Amino acid sequence: MIGVKGGGCNGLTYYIEPTNDRPNKLDETMKVDGVDIIVCNKSLFYLIGTEIKWKDDLMGSGIEFINPNATSSCGCGETFSV
Repeated sequence: MIGVKGGGCNGLTYYIEPTNDRPNKLDETMKVDGVDIIVCNKSLFYLIGTEIKWKDDLMGSGIEFINPNATSSCGCGETFSV
């Protein structure tokens, strides 16, 4: 499941967590490269238009969120505000 929750230095933080639960009725579901992905319905407003991709650079490897709704983000890119 992918979503956002309160926390971090900018107010909201992204989370990705594996789940075997069935999606809630209002959750968004999709299949990407054969992988089922669930987006938390409470997080949809914050994630509309967000691009999620794998990043490999001198600082390391990890998942990068490119969120057009974010008005500011911290230096590490883990937290944001709208």
